[in-house]
Amino acid sequence: MVELCYRDPVSTEQKNVIVIGIDFGTTFSGVSWAFSGQPKNVEVITQWASELNFNSDTEKTPSTLLYRGLQDEAFWGYNIPAASDEEALKWFKLLLIDAKNLSPDLQKSCQIATAKRLLDDANRDTVEAVSSYLRRLWNHAIDHIGQSTGIGLMKLCKFHVVITLPAIWPEYSKARMKRAVENAGILETRPAGDTVLSFISEPEAAALATMEDLKNRPDIRDGDHFVVCDAGGGTVDLISYEIVGTSPMAVKEAVKGNGRLCGGVFLDQAFVELLRRQLSPGMWDAMSKDEVQRLLNDNWEHGIKKQFYGQQKDWVVTMPQSRQQKSHRSTFRRGTLILSHADLDPVFRPIAKEVEDLVGEQIHQIEEKHHRKVKYIILVGGFGRCPYLYTYLARELANSDTSSTSARIETVRTTLSWKYLTNYDPQVHLKIDRTWDAREMIWKADNQMKWYLTEGTDVCETKAIRDSYYRLYDKPPSEIVETLWYSAHDDLSLGITLTTLTTQPNRPSSVASHNLPQTSSATITTHHKEMIDPEFGYWAPGGAIFPRVPSTWYILSIDQRRIIAVTMDGKQESEDLAVEILKKHIDTLPDDVYAIKVSPDGNLTSMSTDPEDDETLCVHYPPLGEIERPEGIRTIVRSELQEIDRLGPDIDLVSYQPHPDDNSPKKVVFKYYFLTQFIQRAWNEMNLWMRLPRHPNIVPVDRLVVDELKGRVVRFTSIYIPGGTLEDNQSRVFKLKWIKQLTRVVGDLNLKHGTMHQDINARNLLVDPSTDNLLLFDFDFSGRIGGTGYVENRNDIKGVIFTLYEIITRDNHFREVPHEKQKPMIFRGCPYGPSIQRYSSSIPSRNIDQFSIVG
Repeated sequence: MVELCYRDPVSTEQKNVIVIGIDFGTTFSGVSWAFSGQPKNVEVITQWASELNFNSDTEKTPSTLLYRGLQDEAFWGYNIPAASDEEALKWFKLLLIDAKNLSPDLQKSCQIATAKRLLDDANRDTVEAVSSYLRRLWNHAIDHIGQSTGIGLMKLCKFHVVITLPAIWPEYSKARMKRAVENAGILETRPAGDTVLSFISEPEAAALATMEDLKNRPDIRDGDHFVVCDAGGGTVDLISYEIVGTSPMAVKEAVKGNGRLCGGVFLDQAFVELLRRQLSPGMWDAMSKDEVQRLLNDNWEHGIKKQFYGQQKDWVVTMPQSRQQKSHRSTFRRGTLILSHADLDPVFRPIAKEVEDLVGEQIHQIEEKHHRKVKYIILVGGFGRCPYLYTYLARELANSDTSSTSARIETVRTTLSWKYLTNYDPQVHLKIDRTWDAREMIWKADNQMKWYLTEGTDVCETKAIRDSYYRLYDKPPSEIVETLWYSAHDDLSLGITLTTLTTQPNRPSSVASHNLPQTSSATITTHHKEMIDPEFGYWAPGGAIFPRVPSTWYILSIDQRRIIAVTMDGKQESEDLAVEILKKHIDTLPDDVYAIKVSPDGNLTSMSTDPEDDETLCVHYPPLGEIERPEGIRTIVRSELQEIDRLGPDIDLVSYQPHPDDNSPKKVVFKYYFLTQFIQRAWNEMNLWMRLPRHPNIVPVDRLVVDELKGRVVRFTSIYIPGGTLEDNQSRVFKLKWIKQLTRVVGDLNLKHGTMHQDINARNLLVDPSTDNLLLFDFDFSGRIGGTGYVENRNDIKGVIFTLYEIITRDNHFREVPHEKQKPMIFRGCPYGPSIQRYSSSIPSRNIDQFSIVG
């Protein structure tokens, strides 16, 4: 059990820390802070730049963004221009969750659809939008803290940032949120020291916020239960706790939480629909966006919504000056609309009823599981302050002996298991599970399960679970696939021998009668596969060669992306023997082996797992903020890429889902680097290629790839074109139009963009099957003409000429000639010379002039 306790954990040396809490909500967000040595003196930021009345001094600001024009120009929160006709981005926080993990009603909501559309229109992904918002929220908060404490004192203090997250968020959403925080600059290096980042679930944060009050109440006892109802703008989430100690205050989770899409924004929608009905036909639609925004802000957000609790009275809504004409409704007088209790109660009641259902479900679960009454309901969140909601719940739940009033427990929310075989025992196992093991020559029981974690287990009380299994192979496997089974049901019968996961089609009904829970599975695949041709799969970046002592070569396995030191007797002038020895043993070396020693006949004599023997260097990956990213170039996290194949050293074929709702993975080519020797060339290629304008004969860059830890750029992906290169697929009939396209793209690169590809070759040419266009790719050797990376002897016109010769003759031997000695005039007198001359005549005349210089 992980306990949530209220106590002062701050030591003397930790008191120079400013703890900053960020509540990033679906509809509204807020920031508070305190010195770690003064945890009770919490400052809440309430000053916001605002375009509307009443909003400059509130505890929350809207979670909204309005992108305009340039890459990073955006308005946020209350500062979005009220007179703008542009639609602001809202609800983007929920897009951090894949659509399949959203509730059906949320998937269908117009807010989610609008948020996706606006993100696509702005050419941003969700993490970028969250990062943009958090960056502005953070900068505003730091300005406020600096004004309150003084800039000098703030610079001396370390930061500990605590951000709230929904309790039921999956782990991948938390990882995306962390990347957004890093990209927002919140964790940037400061002179006082590293900034610490922590996450806390929203209901837990709410419980902590009230525990100081609860611990002083005389009616609090061990064993009491309470429900935390976090009613926000979009969703309402509930978690229930049991008090397990009062000195200090400590609680544990009592039952599994629940939640629903029934937050305050649905009140807003219902109120708008009420106004539509009350006003004359077309009057609402005729209002400008500015007029609507000001009407709702003044009359609803800061009027009826905060004051109506069901009382019998009339409420006045003041209409915009330009709309103060006579309405067909009798309740519309002198530019005002009069709303009664009968008008407003149907707006509030349906939403409040949904919250009551959620609370009632928690109460019922506690009574069933613990046979205890719920003592308190703690209402928190923006919607939780609504007086109507409080009054409604207090009235409807009056018969449950529950009080309403205005914690770190982590439990398993699914049941986890592996499936395995074991020796067959007729006293234990079902006969249908008996299977013959030809390798061990014994009967085994198949479909056996061991449930390691059951739903509701307190993980903090559960020690690490280890078990031993084995699997026999005739030879080293290329990959190992295991299936992790999980069940969300809490009625798992642990008292019987589990012989199956579910009522599978091949199981008889008698087995199904055990009423085992329906389960799902997730495959875990371990690849141990040499995808790169061994001829090109090894390279020696260095070695230690001395007379009369054993030689050591540092051999890189490109396929496994690690360097292993190979030590052999005698002086080895070449790495060739070390490479051959490593090829022999590479598949049997554990992942944590950094060095090996071998006997004169090549057999292993020792292995080292000492990290001091690891010669693999950590390369520099630049922060995303240091890159002047062109407009339209998005990012993707490396962990979201699914490896399909290795196309070559530092080049993988991968796939990813371009959008959570898109079930068709997109194939791309991922180019990366992990050796310091190639940093300059990799960096140069990425910066040059992604800045080239779209061209019908150039493979486009797809996305920048960032790492999972700090969002640093590890390189990029480009669009995958199937069918192989011209070098790979020589049976393809070559078309004259492709020559024209090749000379055109070379002319555009050289003359329009001042760029030299410097590696024109059949291996760098593809044919797009959808357009039948020739495509140039791979800018590894490219450079600006006359600038960095430019080599005059690697002239593109020479590359075109030699490529034409190789395509026509299938003779590649001239490529072995050094670039400085390659002269196109050698083709004079060649039987194919006229054909090459005819093809090359399509090169733009300005390029021919360039060709004459090198000819």
